[in-house]
Amino acid sequence: MKNFNLAIAILITALATITLSSSIHSMEAELSPALSTPKAENVLRVMSYNIRRKGKEAQEERLWEHRLPLVKELIERIKPDIIGLQEATKEQIADLKGELPQYSSFGEGRGESWWGWGTDEHTPIFYDTEQLDALDHGTFFINERESWRPWDARTTGWLPRICTWGKFKDKRTGKEFYLYNTHLDHMYKQAQLAGLERIKEKMPKDTHAPVILMGDFNTEFTDEIQDVLAGFRHTKDLATQTVGPQETRTGWDNEELKTIDHILVTDHDKITVEQYEVIEKEEGEPYPSDHRPVIADILLRDN
Repeated sequence: MKNFNLAIAILITALATITLSSSIHSMEAELSPALSTPKAENVLRVMSYNIRRKGKEAQEERLWEHRLPLVKELIERIKPDIIGLQEATKEQIADLKGELPQYSSFGEGRGESWWGWGTDEHTPIFYDTEQLDALDHGTFFINERESWRPWDARTTGWLPRICTWGKFKDKRTGKEFYLYNTHLDHMYKQAQLAGLERIKEKMPKDTHAPVILMGDFNTEFTDEIQDVLAGFRHTKDLATQTVGPQETRTGWDNEELKTIDHILVTDHDKITVEQYEVIEKEEGEPYPSDHRPVIADILLRDN
């Protein structure tokens, strides 16, 4: 009987060891490359992130003052060279600039909405000044604010919408590129497509520099969007490696899973996308935002 009990004990211990080992290997396999390993040399790491505007929240932990340290830590761990934020207010931009001194930023606000709803949100671009030089930049409206009427909402949207852009030079390689960051209408497909058409109209026509377009599109990357943005490809489709969940919006606690945040690049031989990743929050950690960060590691190459 003693030998039988000993055999059972040995079997239980062995099974526990196998289970623990399997769990450890599973955790290692699921660990985010962007959070766990440095990016390759001369690779441009770009990040799109809707950080959720500062304002009233249903739960205390979702207030910006509690989320700021989480967003800061996330950016410090990912180490993007350039970031396009959405829904950022002046206060949030100031907070992040104070917490992330290696980054500079630019981008004008959209002003108040037509009905006085919401806050003065921005689509700012943050860039690591040790890696990049900003050669030119600006912000423009992607819908016509002055001529807006309620019955035009399907084509213009309910809120003023903007796009912030910059032309950059990578100090490591000398390569130049453009980046456009936007936040499209949240209700109407026609307004979203019209906004993208306006952005494309504003892009340089004769540039030899690659163009990156990112943001919260409030819609999936549909065939209609692909038609409007002819010449652009989704970094997920071009990436050598794809990591993380598909959905980019969680709505807090995975309540509203949607794939609406995107990073696109011009489709020519000056760009290689080495990795695309949607960053999942770590187990047991609170959500820094109701969206997930989207990362693309891009190699700017010669012809």
